[in-house]
Amino acid sequence: MLKVKLALATAFGAAVLLMPARGSADPLLPGQVLRVTFDFATSTPFPLNLGVPDLLRFEFNGTREAPFGTFTTNLFDGSGFLATYRTSVNGDTPAGGLRFDSVFVAPGTVFDMGVFGPPGTADFTSIRDRSIDGRFEFSIASGMIDVDLRSASASLWHALANGTSVGNESSHPHITSVAIVDAVPEPASLLLFGTGAALVGWRRRPLERCRPGLQTRHSSI
Repeated sequence: MLKVKLALATAFGAAVLLMPARGSADPLLPGQVLRVTFDFATSTPFPLNLGVPDLLRFEFNGTREAPFGTFTTNLFDGSGFLATYRTSVNGDTPAGGLRFDSVFVAPGTVFDMGVFGPPGTADFTSIRDRSIDGRFEFSIASGMIDVDLRSASASLWHALANGTSVGNESSHPHITSVAIVDAVPEPASLLLFGTGAALVGWRRRPLERCRPGLQTRHSSI
């Protein structure tokens, strides 16, 4: 059954759709991410008559408990980074129930999100062939929101020239897990930290050897 979605540009982003969050909520704080994994294992192929899938949308319900400014959503295929969506709408304004939307498009796809854009641009190869080991990671830089974990969803669309999109509900990705976890530093940051620790250790050892009777404690970590 085809499901046509008339998605006006102003329907995307956060802090516009005042919707009560359903179900229990979990707090999301800076330094944490809402991690949602998905795949196409139980989804049907995208119908050929609808065009080529070129728009991936991630959304969930939440409640703003403290101003969070803007938010960021990163898209991954396994351990490989694909794209970032960052809204330009500031979460300092209306409180209450919100619908948080993040949009990713294939290169060359034009989709006007108005004040909430632009969407993140991602390589859609693994999305179109349904092999993606998908993961969204949503984060805020400040404030706090309560997340309705059960409301998280992902959907796949073909963007139309008039700013709407069309798709098949049975072709949407399947959510496999939803959790709030501590953010993990990027590999580059870990490398810098490790290098800095090694330099500190290298500088400290000669000083310790010059002090007779000094006992050093070694960690097995």
